[in-house]
Amino acid sequence: MTSTDATWTATPQDVERLIAAVLPHTSSDDYTPACTSVRLEIDGDRFVAVATDRYTMAAAWSKLTAWEEDAPTHQTAEACIYAADFRRLFAFLRPQKKDAAVWSLTDKSLTVATGEQSLTIKTVEVSFPNWRKVLGELTDKVSASTGTPVMRFTPSKIENFLKSAKALGQDFGSIIWNFGGAHTDAPVIRIGENFVGLLMPQRYDEMPALDLTPLGIGEAATPEVAA
Repeated sequence: MTSTDATWTATPQDVERLIAAVLPHTSSDDYTPACTSVRLEIDGDRFVAVATDRYTMAAAWSKLTAWEEDAPTHQTAEACIYAADFRRLFAFLRPQKKDAAVWSLTDKSLTVATGEQSLTIKTVEVSFPNWRKVLGELTDKVSASTGTPVMRFTPSKIENFLKSAKALGQDFGSIIWNFGGAHTDAPVIRIGENFVGLLMPQRYDEMPALDLTPLGIGEAATPEVAA
């Protein structure tokens, strides 16, 4: 993607919803700056936010529908912004979260204007991982599993094991998940040397098809259109 700039209209609430989905996957470790930032990419009407803390990776996307009148017919932009700056930005915009705002992203900054107020935050130059390659390598494996039995779990039940680890004075990284050979075997969970548990599925289902084309994975590159 050739980075230029993009300008569009959206409420702070809608933009925050997208970015908030990936913020939990950022890190506060300054030794890995790429992990402390969120990568934004705009390609046409595709708006993508990506984050990783090295242990997890998350990508969320939405479709842009409102453009400025003088905007090019096909806009592209990409940049990384510190997660902490996003948190401050959305706190500032909270009183106007449902009001239409004009957003502008370049490789140097992200600017948002609401009414008479305008705020600009700088982008950061980091070596962000090739996230499309990482996710794309898993696409074929997951797609090959389409239709096979899978288990769905209740999120609050997963949280119970985090509470167990805390009660035992164990780090969350000490939780070991053992999955059996069958797709329908409930995982056995071990915490340290003195705890074992089972996480029973909420229900069994079939593996749904995975479509990553909204992320630009598994499709031909979008041709550039002259403004």
